[in-house]
Amino acid sequence: MLYDEHMNPGAIPLSVLSKITNNFSEGQKIGSGSFGEVYKGKVENDFVAVKKIIQVSVDEKEYKRELECLLKVKHKNIVRFLGYCGDTQWDMRKIKKKKKAKKEEIVQSNKEERLLCFEYVPHGALDAYIKGDIWHPNITTPRKSPRSLTCTVLAF
Repeated sequence: MLYDEHMNPGAIPLSVLSKITNNFSEGQKIGSGSFGEVYKGKVENDFVAVKKIIQVSVDEKEYKRELECLLKVKHKNIVRFLGYCGDTQWDMRKIKKKKKAKKEEIVQSNKEERLLCFEYVPHGALDAYIKGDIWHPNITTPRKSPRSLTCTVLAF
């Protein structure tokens, strides 16, 4: 279902992404950066990469803009975008109104989860090829400029 090549990317429930990544366990984490963490998930006999976006790093407009771009892009040399998740859950929490106050107030807080799901491609990220941290036999000129190397990697 999730990995069907004939389906267009769509909404994926948080419960599905949580299940395939073993509840976003450390053992499934394959990368992290300023915008979030990436987890490897198993779907039937295939693997996917799930990017869990850190709330403070991306606002709603940026997330929507990225999502719109990902939904439009389809090319054989670009990692396939499989779907997205935008989940908001609310919780009730007790907080003290003032630092020295003994009385607590119950407030509602929202927890927003923003995730993107892609096909899993082994051998690291594109930036590692561009920087020369990873070598691949089909990339014959690792000392090219970053722009021409990017084109070489995308053509691969």
